[in-house]
Amino acid sequence: AIKAGVTRRTIQKSLANYKLYGDKVFVHGNIGKKKQTEYYKSLEKDITNIFLNTNIEGKNPFCNVTYQFFTECLLEYFNIKVSVNFVKKILHKLNHQSPIKHRCNKNEVHHLFRPRKESTGELVQADGTEYDWFMDGHKYVIQGFVDDATGYPVGLYMTINECLLGYTEAMRNMCTQEGIPMAIYPDKAGVFFVNQKTNDGEKHLTQFGIMIENLGVDMFPAHSPEAKGRIERFWKTIKHRLPELFVLRGIKTIEEANKFLRDEFPKKLNGVFYSNL
Repeated sequence: AIKAGVTRRTIQKSLANYKLYGDKVFVHGNIGKKKQTEYYKSLEKDITNIFLNTNIEGKNPFCNVTYQFFTECLLEYFNIKVSVNFVKKILHKLNHQSPIKHRCNKNEVHHLFRPRKESTGELVQADGTEYDWFMDGHKYVIQGFVDDATGYPVGLYMTINECLLGYTEAMRNMCTQEGIPMAIYPDKAGVFFVNQKTNDGEKHLTQFGIMIENLGVDMFPAHSPEAKGRIERFWKTIKHRLPELFVLRGIKTIEEANKFLRDEFPKKLNGVFYSNL
């Protein structure tokens, strides 16, 4: 032990292992194994190739992704499990920045948050947003409802323009899959409310308003986008996910998109954001 520069206990362990396994106990266990640095260099090369050269019918679905979403795609579509920070370092070397900026807003004007409802179904926020969802230069509108208590999308439907059909079908998806809510909180769009002033003293309803009243659901308008900020933030989130998913899944039509929005997309978000509600 003195000559080897180790403790007596180390010598005893070595002798015991020698009796059990022979000469191989004196060979270091890492002999012949690849260094971890070589493994991560190879992994970085693979991820870089995926990010730069993935091409599906002339489209690269990763040209405008967030670090989190790209990490999820690596695991789901390429069976590569890495951390978000590892991906972030690689993309930074490629001069790619996340489209969602986390800037310091210390000196900005803050809006007071309205407390969330305590239970699912007490209130849903309604809105529609236009975007180039298929990454083909044409804009379409997704109309939808988001639960106020959880932020979970309870009904989504895509149309060419924002219209009664879109909100009606989104409402149908919500009622059949999640149930009828107690109240709906939309903006003052003409689909929801009659905005012309009338002097007859009667209550005038739109077609959508009549349907909502027949269902026994209360509906009242938001007076600003900030008032229904939860669904506004939801749109920002899916604009950096849904177009890429459409490309990866080969979804090219409104019909295919609506099937995906109804059957798969909410559950997919549930596993990422909502802790399996």
